[in-house]
Amino acid sequence: MTGGVALIAEELGITASEPSSPPMHEIRTATFDMQIWLVDRWTGTPVNAAPDEHDAVAWSETSDLDSMRLAHESYLSMLTAVLAG
Repeated sequence: MTGGVALIAEELGITASEPSSPPMHEIRTATFDMQIWLVDRWTGTPVNAAPDEHDAVAWSETSDLDSMRLAHESYLSMLTAVLAG
């Protein structure tokens, strides 16, 4: 997840440690590869470090997912599956 750690720093302004377990969920297509990791420890305070790319950063409950405007419609089922596991 080395690239993911750099992405987290770029997007949220925090430093996360390398995960010690495999990804929680993976999505692979011919043009797309996403791995989802649980990050439960980090250094810094999460902020919207890329406001030109994101509307906001917020802590949310699972029940809030239905009302969120997500970047892609498939994210809702993916997030629901990951959070249920």
